[in-house]
Amino acid sequence: MYKIFTVIIGFIITIMVSFNSELQSHVGNNLSLVIIHMVGLISVIVVMLVKKESFSMKLKGIPIYILSAGIIGVFVVLINNMTFSTVGASLSISLGMLGQLTAATIIDQFGLFGMKRYGFEKKKIIGFAFIILGIVVMTLY
Repeated sequence: MYKIFTVIIGFIITIMVSFNSELQSHVGNNLSLVIIHMVGLISVIVVMLVKKESFSMKLKGIPIYILSAGIIGVFVVLINNMTFSTVGASLSISLGMLGQLTAATIIDQFGLFGMKRYGFEKKKIIGFAFIILGIVVMTLY
């Protein structure tokens, strides 16, 4: 079930990045970032209100690097907006996936950020090879 959800998430992310890039082409990078994150904030507030969840913040004891995810999210949207309109959807998403796969493999290997450790398996090299081959084909042809 979760593997199906991750495929669906990949599909949705591609649509979201396309919309973000289109918005950026109409209003510019900075204003698009504000609009995107304000709409996201409003959406989360609506969900919390519907679910009757508390708005209390319990940040005590949370490492500061975990809170930096919001800043990272802004840079992800900013860079996606810039690259999507320049290199296109397929190459932009493929290169992003290669970066995600590389970072995820390193995080798994060493159990970084408090994550459970998953050792590197040689069969993952085949996955890397296919992704890199696909990127090479898209770039050259």
